[in-house]
Amino acid sequence: INAEKMLDESIDKEVQHADLYYMAGETKRLLGKLQIAEKYLLRSMQFEYHSPFVYQSLALTYVDLENYFRAIPLLKHFAKFQPSTEVLFELGKCLSKVQNYVEAAEVLTRALDAGPP
Repeated sequence: INAEKMLDESIDKEVQHADLYYMAGETKRLLGKLQIAEKYLLRSMQFEYHSPFVYQSLALTYVDLENYFRAIPLLKHFAKFQPSTEVLFELGKCLSKVQNYVEAAEVLTRALDAGPP
């Protein structure tokens, strides 16, 4: 919670840095404060240079909000940088939630082929 407070104070002081918004958004997501997490993660993406991990964090925020249609393109984009079993498994689950079973099966097969994380 001290980290959350420190990040909030930095944002209140109008510090403008993509990583600040990414860390604040990820912290809020982990604490279950999903609407503010979405706001901060979207803000992070507005900077020219931002961490590719912001795509995963925002996608997981949308998964937690059960907005799979918004999560899927973000997970696909992130999988280009980080095609880990974990990312592919999450993408496959989202695809099955929106009843795209053929693509879900393909992605989940890739996840299994990739092996343990």
